[in-house]
Amino acid sequence: MMSSTKLSSNKKLRRIMKLKIVLFMVLSTSLAFSQTFKTVQIDSEILDKTREIQIFLPKGYASSIKEYPTLYVLDGQQYFYYGVGFQQAFNWRDRAPEFIVVGINTTNWSQRRIDFKSKKYELKFRNFIAHEVFKYVNQNYRTNNDRMVFGWEDTGDFILHTLVDKPELFSAYFVASANKWNRGILDQFTSKSFKQEKYLYFGLSASETWSTRNFNAFSKALKEKTPNNLTWESNALLNEDHWSTPYQIIYNGIKNYYKSYVPLKFSSYKAYKDAGGYQYVVDFYKKYGQKYGVSSDIHFRTKINLLRIAMRADEYKEFTFLIAELDYFLIDYIRDFRYVNYGEFYLKHGNTAAAFKLLQKGIKDYAWSARVLNCSGDVYKAMGDFKNARLMYQKAIKLTKEYSQGSLKKYQQNLSSVQN
Repeated sequence: MMSSTKLSSNKKLRRIMKLKIVLFMVLSTSLAFSQTFKTVQIDSEILDKTREIQIFLPKGYASSIKEYPTLYVLDGQQYFYYGVGFQQAFNWRDRAPEFIVVGINTTNWSQRRIDFKSKKYELKFRNFIAHEVFKYVNQNYRTNNDRMVFGWEDTGDFILHTLVDKPELFSAYFVASANKWNRGILDQFTSKSFKQEKYLYFGLSASETWSTRNFNAFSKALKEKTPNNLTWESNALLNEDHWSTPYQIIYNGIKNYYKSYVPLKFSSYKAYKDAGGYQYVVDFYKKYGQKYGVSSDIHFRTKINLLRIAMRADEYKEFTFLIAELDYFLIDYIRDFRYVNYGEFYLKHGNTAAAFKLLQKGIKDYAWSARVLNCSGDVYKAMGDFKNARLMYQKAIKLTKEYSQGSLKKYQQNLSSVQN
């Protein structure tokens, strides 16, 4: 007879499994409606068998004509959705461009051992990717020459060998938990000179003791003699194990590879001027647009940064120049507190006309924002229009009480300052 404790445990387990299934269905449904997923069977003449690949097209693909980078994920049946998830997360926060994700699925574990345990089969699989997978993807989708690849364990060894033997296949190589960090690979790497720029990111967990010595030797050798045109980084993943390293390697690989995609940002006004000021920013985004196939317009996050550092340095002349040059309020999404910040800066320097014009737009965009209405009251007060100042402060107080927006005491004090 089964104990009540065991029954309870089984019920909990079933509930957890049901929850996981529901979450997976919700995620799959939401993704399917917003992006394009496809599974394709490739009848490979090179491998003499049918192999399955998965393809993900990013959100902007259908509405654009541009060409896209591609991330190829080996063992796609396990790690394809890591690539998809990171593509969405990074692009949302402007950490990486949109890219296509292609998962090359493993038929079964025995076949995987065959494909990646001998030079003969490695060569066949590499030719399968180069001549059949690339052919299908490039003929059916708009791709550029920026190709990334990820491999774990045996497939990690495979892409390390690919970087040595056929480096032109990919631009960036992400390697997790490779086993063969051997002397042969080491010597080939350190004597290599790549014709084009390549990026390598590799890592190993602390628990993978069977590979630690070779991993350390490989890292040391690259530090002592880095091949021409190779940028590389490694990571000892202290809180991971053999099975969890792929998550970190794909994440860090994409993040580090696209480090230069992140919008330009200056730590201070001095840093901005030392770099060359506004002309430097314009030139930067011209190159940025050419490199990534995107607009050469200055990114709105950079615009925010430039205005912020100008205000912090109290550089009013530069601030007004930037406002005029950037068309900031015409084309970009502006948060309500930025209207307040810029309006107060105008008032600080006595430009009530500019502050008034700005806050009128702010009220139109954010009629619900107590702080925008309060700042508008400040503008009217500076103009000597106490009647409209009182009206704005009263509205700010009402909204604050209704929606708990904060700063009630401040708004009440402002209202008192313009009472008859």
